[in-house]
Amino acid sequence: MHFKNKTAIITGAASGIGYAVSQALVKQGACVFCFDWQKPKIPVAGVTYCIVDVTSSAAIKRALAKVNGGIDILFNNAGVMRRGTVLASAEKDFDLLFNVHVKGSWLMLKYCQPRLRKNATIVQMSSRHALYFPSDPGLYALVKRTALDLAELVEQTYPAYRIKVLCPGPVDTPLSRTDCDETAWARKKKMVCEPSFLAEHIVELLNSDKSKLIFDQKNCNYYFE
Repeated sequence: MHFKNKTAIITGAASGIGYAVSQALVKQGACVFCFDWQKPKIPVAGVTYCIVDVTSSAAIKRALAKVNGGIDILFNNAGVMRRGTVLASAEKDFDLLFNVHVKGSWLMLKYCQPRLRKNATIVQMSSRHALYFPSDPGLYALVKRTALDLAELVEQTYPAYRIKVLCPGPVDTPLSRTDCDETAWARKKKMVCEPSFLAEHIVELLNSDKSKLIFDQKNCNYYFE
């Protein structure tokens, strides 16, 4: 896939994985829009930043009005983390996680769909937790599994689009460090990669005929499927 002059929208691209992907796509000539509730500490030259709450249809519509023409890449990346077992979690955390990860992705798909080019690529961020279902973070794993199911449903319903799903392992991002103490982080260290490393793999996925990038938890490496 050639990225020059392609229009990409990435949610949650003010930091972490989305930020690294925005850097990679801009370097290859893409016109990138970041939809996030905040701006990055260091803006990426060439990226247009829009303050957007992805759980709000009105906010998404306002931001989309700033995007000219068709959309070639939609990357549903925005996310939040809450830890705990599934039934010990608070109701407010249930609402937050489902609103951001599931409703947010659905709203972006719903309102971008009329603007998506016929062969547009939709990238859905899921997680290794959607595949391995840990007891903690339980709700996070549940919403990531639902996000994965959403992508599969869109693929079946709208076959003209290229659907790509990401199930990454631990990445050194603000989300990964949320409520993660030093002991827990030390256990993760052998698996953790930098956002730029994952961004390279995501661009490789976009350029391939594969549909998924998956972290192999047993062997601590990535593979395409």
